[in-house]
Amino acid sequence: MQNADIKTNCEVDMEWMLLIKEAFEMGITVEEIRAFLKTPKLD
Repeated sequence: MQNADIKTNCEVDMEWMLLIKEAFEMGITVEEIRAFLKTPKLD
């Protein structure tokens, strides 16, 4: 991994904030987001 690929916490927080904002605009609720994040994912 190159240094340019490493994101700061601030950049990651901004990405999450934008994803959550977009989800809200699509009508997805906080509860739905939390449930999705807690769902085990298959690799």
